[in-house]
Amino acid sequence: MRGIKCELMDYTFTFPPELKEARGPVVLQLPSGLKRAAAELVQCLRAYGIDPIVEVDPTYGSCDIHAPQLREALGDNVTIVHVGHTPYPPELARGASIEGVRVVYAEASFNIPPRSDVIKGAAGILISRGLKRVSVLTTVQHAKFYEAVVRGLEEAGLSVIRAGKAPPYLLEGQVLGCDYRVVPRLAEGYVILGGGLFHAIGLYLATQRPVVQVDPYRQEARDMTREGERFLAMRLKKVSDAMNARRWGVIMGLKTGQYRPWVLNALQASLRHHKREFLLLASEVLNQQYLRDVDSEWFEAFVVSSCPRLPVDDLYEYEKPVLTPGEAFMALQGRLEPYMFPW
Repeated sequence: MRGIKCELMDYTFTFPPELKEARGPVVLQLPSGLKRAAAELVQCLRAYGIDPIVEVDPTYGSCDIHAPQLREALGDNVTIVHVGHTPYPPELARGASIEGVRVVYAEASFNIPPRSDVIKGAAGILISRGLKRVSVLTTVQHAKFYEAVVRGLEEAGLSVIRAGKAPPYLLEGQVLGCDYRVVPRLAEGYVILGGGLFHAIGLYLATQRPVVQVDPYRQEARDMTREGERFLAMRLKKVSDAMNARRWGVIMGLKTGQYRPWVLNALQASLRHHKREFLLLASEVLNQQYLRDVDSEWFEAFVVSSCPRLPVDDLYEYEKPVLTPGEAFMALQGRLEPYMFPW
C-alpha cells in the first residue's frame, strides 16, 4: 500500500499508508510553524477518504502528543497524525501514547536544499577557526540534505565524522532539543542544518564546541558560537546562584512524553544526600506566570524534570534560579564544570 503525499509551502508531507485504514476519529497534529498549512492538508487527505479534525493547541514535539485528552474527548480508536517529528525515544519518558490511541507519524520535509555557496561559507567559517575535523547534525525537516552538506564540507577540505543514528527515533545526524546522543564527540566543531536558534544553541550547550549553522530558509551560513557562549554564561550564572539554595521546587511533567520518574528519583536522592528540603510540583504547562503563582519566600531554586529547554528558552529571566536536571546536579555538587546538558 502506498503512502499519501501532499506538496504545500515548499514542504512534502508524507503520510504512512496505514492512515488509510483508520476507522475512528482522525486528529491532525501540526507544529506551530506548519499550522497554516492545515486547511490545504485536510483537502489533500479528503481526496483519500480521510477527514481529519485539526488540533489547534500547540504541540512541541513527539513528547507532546496529547493522547489522554484526545481519547477522553473522542473515545476509543482515535488516531493521532503527528506531523513533522519522528517518534519520541521511549527511554527518555514513559511513552507518548496510551491504550486506545493510535499514533502515526507523518514526515514534513523541506524541499529547498542549501545552496553550495552557503555550504562553502560554513566550511570557510570552520576553517577560519582552525578546525579540521567536524561533524554535521540536522533537524528532521532537512535530513534528506544531510549527504549534500557532508559532501560540500569534504570538497572544501574538511574531514567529516559521520554522526550516529537511532532509528526509528533518530535519523542519521538528527538531534532533538533534549537528545544529542548521535553527536560525535571527537569532532572539533559542528555544522547544524536547520533554521532558528533552538537546535544550534542546544548543540553548543551539549558540546561547548564551535557551531556553524547552515540555514536552508535564509540560505546563509552563520557562526553560532558566540551566541552559544552567551547562553552558556547565563546558565552557569544560574547554577552558581543555586549552589546555596536550601529549599527547592522539583517540577515533574504531566505531558504524556515528559514524565521521567528516573530523573525525578535521581533528583530527590541527590537533594536528600545534600540535605536540601524540597517540594514536588506537578505541571502540564509551565511558564513564568504559572511558576510565579506557586512561588513564595520558601522556594530558593527550582529544577524542571519535564523539558530541559524550558529553563533555557522560556524561564531564563525568572527571578530565582530555574535549572535543568544536569544543572541541578552541578549546583548540588558545588561545581561549575563540566557543564551537564540536558540531563
